[in-house]
Amino acid sequence: MKKVNILALTIALAYSILVLSFKSAHSVASDAKGINYFTGSFSEALEAAKEAKKPIFMDAYTDWCGWCKKLDKTTFADEKVIQYLNENFINIKMNMEQGEGPELESRYRVRGYPTLLFLNESGKEIHKIPGFVGAEAFVSEAKIALSKFK
Repeated sequence: MKKVNILALTIALAYSILVLSFKSAHSVASDAKGINYFTGSFSEALEAAKEAKKPIFMDAYTDWCGWCKKLDKTTFADEKVIQYLNENFINIKMNMEQGEGPELESRYRVRGYPTLLFLNESGKEIHKIPGFVGAEAFVSEAKIALSKFK
């Protein structure tokens, strides 16, 4: 009887750890007021988009890009941009020089930074914004992307 209880407890503990690790691997990262960025891989973001029936917004950036940093401090800090992205898209921020970035840079023909991509749940590009854009113009472009998705 004691071995059965220990085995049941071990299985329950292992299951709990698995569920918690799966949940954290597929979560979003945000500060209290910011854009909710998906933290998993690109393929996991595609799966999340399929489940949510939402398009993907991808911020393709590099660490050295001054315009990317300005975009983060201005456009992506704007409340209307934050609200629109969080309500309508699965958002992902990808460094084009690390991890999956170089392959995505090639796939989506990213030629400069920042490049803002809107993709359907299969990963097909539906809209692209090359370069910096202000908050009002960004929301207008995001609305165009969303209309192409529906």
